[in-house]
Amino acid sequence: MKKAIIISFYIFILIILLFYHTHGLTFHDNGYIVHSAQQLQQGKVIYRDFDFVYTPLSVFLTAIAFKLFGQNLFAERLFIFFLSLTTIFSIYKICLIFTRRKEISYTVVLIYLFWGPGHINFFSPVMLSIDLGILGLFFLMRGLETKKFKYFFPAGILSGSVLLSKQNFGLAILLTVIFFFLVIKIPKKIKSVLFFILGYFTVIIAFLIYLVTTNSYGPFISNMYFYIIKKIIIENTLKTPFIYEGALIYILPKIGLYLFPALISAVAIFTAFKKYRNYLFLAVFVLFFYLFGIRPETDYIHLSPLLSLTGLSLIFLWKSEIKIVKQLSWLFCITLITVGLYTSLFKGYYRWERPLSENRYFIVEKTIQIWSDPNYKTIVPFLVKNINLYSKPEDYIFVNFNAPLIYFIANRRDPTRFSYISHYATSEIFQKEIINNLINKKVKLIIADSSLKKNGTPIDIYIRKNYRVLESLGEYFILLKTH
Repeated sequence: MKKAIIISFYIFILIILLFYHTHGLTFHDNGYIVHSAQQLQQGKVIYRDFDFVYTPLSVFLTAIAFKLFGQNLFAERLFIFFLSLTTIFSIYKICLIFTRRKEISYTVVLIYLFWGPGHINFFSPVMLSIDLGILGLFFLMRGLETKKFKYFFPAGILSGSVLLSKQNFGLAILLTVIFFFLVIKIPKKIKSVLFFILGYFTVIIAFLIYLVTTNSYGPFISNMYFYIIKKIIIENTLKTPFIYEGALIYILPKIGLYLFPALISAVAIFTAFKKYRNYLFLAVFVLFFYLFGIRPETDYIHLSPLLSLTGLSLIFLWKSEIKIVKQLSWLFCITLITVGLYTSLFKGYYRWERPLSENRYFIVEKTIQIWSDPNYKTIVPFLVKNINLYSKPEDYIFVNFNAPLIYFIANRRDPTRFSYISHYATSEIFQKEIINNLINKKVKLIIADSSLKKNGTPIDIYIRKNYRVLESLGEYFILLKTH
């Protein structure tokens, strides 16, 4: 009977994980990654030929997925499905080593599953950082348990890979590792540290060699300064309030939810510092990822992957000798699992789209081949049909809003170096550069949304003067050059 339950649990994990990764479509963030990978396939070099906000590992891995399985969204989702499975195995082993109890390990796996892949199911730099960070923790744990310093080399490689996934989480994992080596007692510590450093700098040096040999080192520095330092840190382009206005009855639960990963981690560190000191790097990992990930954009999309980590802090409360603490930890856990499962299926997918439970329509276009909702079932064929009708595969088209997935699904070239124009390409210099791109590359076809009629930016004014609407569907417009 017990064996049958365990087998049923594994089957459930596989089925729901496969469901998560094969359902849901979003034109903006998912499109940003796959369109960037598409441009690599077209022979462009990241940073040198087109801008990218983050460090590039998510784009590189997506391009590898396209090479292995074909250039479509299913290939990307299949690749990250296997990464999620590997992460689940790592979480299970980490928790089992510490707690020696399978039911607790399964519980932590479910928290990760429902709040991680259940909410972000594509090659998001955030989820990629979390997955690689957990794999790094697994090798740190193996090195700690076996007392073999060889495990710290892959831990270093994975930590360096987190830095190449997203800059802020790269710093978070590095601080976690520093805590690990400073606080935890391990034999042959100097050798272990050296093996970690060797693995870490293997990744960093390989990336630097790539930048230098592709003449993209300067553009990389320029991108990081402009998008991260100038736009995000100095100008607060993406900053959102931590506490929104509203009735206190709604604000307090929201504050509690947003602070939950940090509070649980802090309690775990405080209560277990003496007895479980050697394992506290798990809770420190959760705390650092929260501190570096919750701002400047504090919203549901950025919170859900951080909640997926909280099980790694809750395991310390389960080990508590105080009965009420154990009971509370199970209450938190059941609540997280229940709310996580419900929101993953019945709350808006990636916040703005229809829930995954409504994504019942298979998109047959060869660049998609996953399930989506009724809106995209209509929109995708409309866009593909008209783009194919009015342009050729070698032509440039221009998408005048934050929907870079359109380039990908239509298999067309982007005439600009900007894909994420809604946030960043707003300065007068960038506007002029984009207009010059449209002129010099003789862009005949433009895809726009309803904001074209409202906005008074130089690009919108230029488009309204030089292009006419051919077709429209809802908020989507196909425009052709008039002369």
